Amino acid sequence: MLRKLAGLLSAVVFASVLVIAPAAPASANNLYMTIWWIRCDQQSEPFSDEIRLRFAGLGPLGYVARWTDVDGGETHWYWSSPIQPVNLQFTGDHPIDVIEEDGSTHELIGWVNTFASEADQGAREKRMFALDGDYVIRYEIRTTPCC
Repeated sequence: MLRKLAGLLSAVVFASVLVIAPAAPASANNLYMTIWWIRCDQQSEPFSDEIRLRFAGLGPLGYVARWTDVDGGETHWYWSSPIQPVNLQFTGDHPIDVIEEDGSTHELIGWVNTFASEADQGAREKRMFALDGDYVIRYEIRTTPCC
């Protein structure tokens, strides 16, 4: 009888541990980046910039968006790029780089760090760390695709 009670008690304790165990965290494979817009406060060249955005090595040459004739004071929305940066699937923490492209020359002019821990916290606006020019970017990280 005592053996049966001990066995039953062990089963109840084991089941209780299973019930109260915390849920597994969301998989890092389920992150989606949307770059909503980029604003040029000051271009890096005297005339206009031809910018490319690079994120986590995605897209052709790692580019996920591009705009030409970018001048200070202009905001360029994702839908105005021939490559639309919506629901870019990724894992981990990655920078978004802004590249100035002149023909075959590609020059890093700024970047902003993004973190997986920003997921599902809404859109963020960050000033890019500038090597040249001055840009602000608005992006959002989710655990489910948008739009």
